[in-house]
Amino acid sequence: MLQDAWQRPPLEGPVYMTMIFELLRPKSVKPERRPWPHVAPDLDKLVRAVSDAMTGIVYRDDAQLVSGTFEKRYGDVPGVQISVTALESSA
Repeated sequence: MLQDAWQRPPLEGPVYMTMIFELLRPKSVKPERRPWPHVAPDLDKLVRAVSDAMTGIVYRDDAQLVSGTFEKRYGDVPGVQISVTALESSA
């Protein structure tokens, strides 16, 4: 669970995040014909679901997310790799 993986107080200030979603390639889809999963689920909906779930655990509010890199691709094991970086906040 996310609460077990993130064992510190929620971040304050601006946050940069990277999310790489790996989806299973359907057997009917040949790698050379469709190297990227440009079908549902929508990348923006995946990002929204994960960033909402991290609210109150990793950061105080998902509005703190100010920049990031987001990708969905085919992989052998479905899931998401997440990297979160607190950005310097100017006072």
